[in-house]
Amino acid sequence: MRDEDVTAMLQEDFTALETQLEGDNFLRALKHKIETQRRRRIGVLAGAGLLGAGLAAAQFGRLFESVAQVAAAAEVSWLGSGETSLLVASLIVATAVVATAAVLQREG
Repeated sequence: MRDEDVTAMLQEDFTALETQLEGDNFLRALKHKIETQRRRRIGVLAGAGLLGAGLAAAQFGRLFESVAQVAAAAEVSWLGSGETSLLVASLIVATAVVATAAVLQREG
């Protein structure tokens, strides 16, 4: 049998089963419970992500100050001190984003 035939056969069976069990209160309650747990999990993950983003954003001021001090100590003069620290901090954040994207791509 071809994959398409098997997929069509399974889809027909699942559709027939769904139609048969449509009125089943147990199934409806189970679906509701699973969806509720899923929504809670997404809410918790979103909250944790927002908290982490807030904590990371709170560190940007310190990061800019540190980079400005390092740039001043290294006597980087090809840009003004504010632009140098902003550029280096942006490169650090961009590197972290690219590394995260690479890890997520491998897991997905």
